[in-house]
Formats: sequence, C-alpha cells, structure tokens
Amino acid sequence: MLNLAGLAFLLLGLGLFLTPRRRLAGPLVGLGAAFLLLANSFVVVPAGHVGVVFNVLRGVQERPLREGVHLVLPGLQQAVLYDARVKEVTLSAPHEGERRADTSIRARSKEGLEIGVDVTVQYRILPDEAPRLHREVGPGYLETLIVPQVRSKVRDAVGQYNAADLISTQRTAL
Repeated sequence: MLNLAGLAFLLLGLGLFLTPRRRLAGPLVGLGAAFLLLANSFVVVPAGHVGVVFNVLRGVQERPLREGVHLVLPGLQQAVLYDARVKEVTLSAPHEGERRADTSIRARSKEGLEIGVDVTVQYRILPDEAPRLHREVGPGYLETLIVPQVRSKVRDAVGQYNAADLISTQRTAL
C-alpha cells in the first residue's frame, strides 16, 4: 500500500515539474521517494519461516531473521524466506491412471536384482543453519541436496539385503 502511495506522489511530483506549480514538485517527489523507501524497509517473516539476509557489501549475514517484522536497508540488503516447518518429499511410481513422472528409486538387492522403492521422507530446515544453507546450496535445496541424498541412502540400504527379505521381514528395518 505504501508502495502505491509513494509511486503516486512520485509521479504527481514529476508531472508538476512541467506546470506553473513547479514549487510543489520537489516536495511531492521527496515524499514519494520517502514512502517508497519506507515501504521497502520492512520484511515480515511469517510463522514457521526463517529469513536470511543477503547484504551487498558483506554477503550472507550469520544471524537469521525469526518470525515477526524486521528492518532491512533497501538496495543494500535483501531477505530470502525459507519455510522451517516440517515438510515431506515422496519418491514413488505413479499409481494407475496418474499422469506424473516416475520418481521411485531403482536399487539392486544383495543378490543383484533390481527393486523399485517408494519412499517418503520428512525434513525441515534448522532455523539457525538457514544462513549456511542459503550460502552453500540456495533456495533449490530440495532438488540439489535432499532428493539426491535420499536416493543415495536408500540405494545403499537396499544393497545390504536380499530381495526376499526386503519384501517380507526387513521392510520395516529399511
């Protein structure tokens, strides 16, 4: 809302530069610029989220932003929000009639038989580690970090069991 008001004052002031009321143009442009600066100086971190501030001069700040309203310096700082609530990712074959990619994990059992594994993993970001995650991986951490790690760990685990054991007795252990 403040962005809209600031833009309106700014445009009105710029339009007055071309009229006999030029003396009002400067204050209106200044007021519009102040509104725009004020509107972009605050970031709201919603419940269950954490903010990471990137400073143009110093890089990623080590202290994450917790829930609430925070002051940032427009042009110098940018806040990136991460969802810190528990989420899940499912890697599975599509059910009959579903039109989506097969994301199930193909792994070899101890005796070398190929087995398709469906898995669901719950994960969440540790708020204090969000700046490190942002610096080292970025917002695409699910595709870059979590899914490849899950695939690797499941393949390693499946390779330790016989196919018959995986289907019956060792399924819960896996």
